[in-house]
Amino acid sequence: METSRVQAFNTLQIWFHKHIIHFMVLFILSGLPILSHAFDWIAYVFGVPVSFFGQQQPYEAIVAGGVQTARVLHRVAALLFFLTAIPFSLGQLMHVREWHIWPERYSLSGAWDGVRELIRCYVFFQPPRFGKYNIGQKALAWFMILAMLLLSLSGFVLWFRDSFSPAIWSFSRFVHDTVFLLTALALIVHVYLGTHPINRESLRAMFGNGEMDLEFIRHHHPLWYEKLIKKGGQTT
Repeated sequence: METSRVQAFNTLQIWFHKHIIHFMVLFILSGLPILSHAFDWIAYVFGVPVSFFGQQQPYEAIVAGGVQTARVLHRVAALLFFLTAIPFSLGQLMHVREWHIWPERYSLSGAWDGVRELIRCYVFFQPPRFGKYNIGQKALAWFMILAMLLLSLSGFVLWFRDSFSPAIWSFSRFVHDTVFLLTALALIVHVYLGTHPINRESLRAMFGNGEMDLEFIRHHHPLWYEKLIKKGGQTT
């Protein structure tokens, strides 16, 4: 390759990743007051600006208004996320065979090797044999795809609950709440590992121009480096 820089992420990937952060923050802040009374203080924060335009109200009334405001914000965020996800999904599907979230080897031994390389990297700080993404990042990617589908389907039922039976609505609420909590925990882990010194080069690429240093890739992502050499060019 003639260049020492590789296009690791394209413009669409960078655009979507930045916006999904905004949506996830809004989803979490608006979803927690709906999920449990333990987060009434967040509902109160939402309710104060709304109550400002009416008569003085007690705490409980402000919280109730804040929960309704949270529901509106949650639905608006869901609609905007859906509209944002459409061009991203179409763009990704056009290159589905080139996704780097497929396993290097479709076997239990291959999965174990991926876990072992993960331990070598993050526990013993030894150079791993990663592809563009390690097994943890691949698992997160597939989890997020499944989670977004489940949240979208269950959210649709909750939004139009009058069109469904109580049993379906109740089950959808359980699915939505459970997947929501699991997604929030997964994102916390993702943010921590994403800012880990080992991943700083990828972090700068995702929030920059999408380029990574080829020499860094050779040392930290050797399986990906080998694919790049065979292609003889850049990748997205």
